[in-house]
Amino acid sequence: MIGSDLPEDYLNFMKSYDGTVPAKDFYWVVPDDWGSGIDEIYMPTPVDTPPSLLAVLPWDGLPLKPGLVPIGGDGCFGYLLLSIRPEDYGSVHFCCTWSEDGVTDVFESQGFWRIADSFSDFIANLEESPDEE
Repeated sequence: MIGSDLPEDYLNFMKSYDGTVPAKDFYWVVPDDWGSGIDEIYMPTPVDTPPSLLAVLPWDGLPLKPGLVPIGGDGCFGYLLLSIRPEDYGSVHFCCTWSEDGVTDVFESQGFWRIADSFSDFIANLEESPDEE
């Protein structure tokens, strides 16, 4: 369906995932500068509730870089993506609308940041949301 196997660590997580957002749900997009939180992780099921990975595979939302599969969202038009590209297979990325700042990897109208080398690293590095100032 997507033309590639999904990473083993992601599949293992999904085997026991119950649809609940992890208690530690915050991740840094730009370390020590800004981050986001998990609002939903798409489940590999054909139903709409909980959010379905299969429902978003025929993606008609934001323009995504080829080889990145949407696996979750932050509830504020930012998305978590899993790479199935050979050059960075299994890495986790974040994308959202972003203006060109000379640093951000921009594709179409979206900014893309690589936030973890693997899904396991992504989950292991989640933090409690910092206090809003």
